Amino acid sequence: MSKITIKINGVEILSRKLDMLSDDAKKAIGKFVQRSAYAIRGAEIKRAPKGRRFYGKVKEQFGHKQMPGALRKSIRAKFSRGKLSAEIGPRRFYAPFVEYGTKASDNPHHRFSTRPQPFVQPAWESQGPKYEEGMVDVINKVVKGAGFQ
Repeated sequence: MSKITIKINGVEILSRKLDMLSDDAKKAIGKFVQRSAYAIRGAEIKRAPKGRRFYGKVKEQFGHKQMPGALRKSIRAKFSRGKLSAEIGPRRFYAPFVEYGTKASDNPHHRFSTRPQPFVQPAWESQGPKYEEGMVDVINKVVKGAGFQ
């Protein structure tokens, strides 16, 4: 699965302070995380390529037809820690092959290589700055409201 990892410096201090916050403050942060996760998920869905149906020999070989849009439908937002963290991305095993492409060999006549069709990274690039700015604002409001500064 294609993943995006965010590293926050000073997370131990922030984690201790968040543990000291009220449930209302945690809910406010959780709502923002949830809203942002669904915005990123929507951007991924919009950018994900829609496949074609398998016909003929491919259908006979695999015993089923591929339904167009299966990759898009598999994009989910999974929440943990009381909605304070989220994992967003496709749940199909072939998503990295679509995102990064494949190249089976250097032979130019090899028929089974595909070009990259990125959709996870561009979605993050479009929504990430909004998420980062919004998270800073929400945490500042919550921390100031709790009297930490």
